[in-house]
Amino acid sequence: MKEEALRKFGLSDREIKVYLALLELGEALASKIAEKTNTPRTLSYDILENLLKKGLVSYVIKSNKKYFSAFDPNNLAKN
Repeated sequence: MKEEALRKFGLSDREIKVYLALLELGEALASKIAEKTNTPRTLSYDILENLLKKGLVSYVIKSNKKYFSAFDPNNLAKN
């Protein structure tokens, strides 16, 4: 999904960066997302929380760790 289309969903540049990285990574810990996007880990958590509130990502807990994943962008465009 292009950044322009994601902006239409009201995403900031940082949210777009994290969302696209998560699409690439699949399921990932916030620390891995932070590393991939070159974003401080604490900021990555804030961005992920925003994306959760917007319904663009979800998470599962495995071994007491949150693994985040992005929803398919093709499904987002349909809503």
